[in-house]
Amino acid sequence: KGLFKDLKEGFSYAIKSPQISLLLVSLAVLSFVGMSYPIMMPIFAAEVLHRGAETLGILMSAAGIGALLASLLLAYKQTVRGLAKILTFSMLVASLSFFFMGFSDGMITAFCLMFGVGFGMVMFLISSNTLIQAIVDDDKRGRIMSLHAIAFAGTFSLSNMLVGVIAQEYGISNTFKIVGFVLFVSFVYFGNK
Repeated sequence: KGLFKDLKEGFSYAIKSPQISLLLVSLAVLSFVGMSYPIMMPIFAAEVLHRGAETLGILMSAAGIGALLASLLLAYKQTVRGLAKILTFSMLVASLSFFFMGFSDGMITAFCLMFGVGFGMVMFLISSNTLIQAIVDDDKRGRIMSLHAIAFAGTFSLSNMLVGVIAQEYGISNTFKIVGFVLFVSFVYFGNK
């Protein structure tokens, strides 16, 4: 009974705050669409680059290096000032990186674009987390961070199957283009809010 009451209070609080609800919805969209890239990469390495596990490891490392750089850059930020712009910028970087992966057929290009995917995704995730923590009331923080966790982890697990079906139906390159396009539309929508 207490759990459901807390959840209800958290939802109610998030809905009444346009900033928080916008951050949660944009996170859910990014996670649902973009966090499926680890599922896509083995297919990309095999079918587009015609290479195996070593290439897959290099491409995933590129995303990891991008993610690490994004983390380090944000670690030096002293205040939340400017984080909203960083949020929209990071979504743009992620969307364009995904989209152009759909046209990539070379190792160097794919490496650079996967760096962009990792950089954009992690910069968005850290920025959204920080912004929510900064604007939420202290007594509601636990409830809102639970919703944040649901928006993040509860969405990309659902998208893996969908991405697999799209990749099987339309090919992995077109799947990257579709993901990039959806993220770009999200960037335009959320960037104007």
